[in-house]
Amino acid sequence: MAIGTISEKGQLVIPKKLRIKYGLKAKSQVEWIDTGQGLVLIPISKDPVKSSRGMLGGTKITTESLLENRKRDKELENKKSEKVKR
Repeated sequence: MAIGTISEKGQLVIPKKLRIKYGLKAKSQVEWIDTGQGLVLIPISKDPVKSSRGMLGGTKITTESLLENRKRDKELENKKSEKVKR
């Protein structure tokens, strides 16, 4: 666990170990998220494409599976619209 102190100006110093671990340097941007139970600090990557690499966690998405999903969605939409017409 790392502890930081908020200055009178509202500034927070991120502990060095965490800055190194997450690649935070001067002028790095972060996003604050209010969860209702606390605050979450998320580093914003300078290269969003690079940072999103691997986000699907090994899930293999093929054209065939996308087309199958579209077909299923279309069928569900058609069923819903038929019910509305009745």
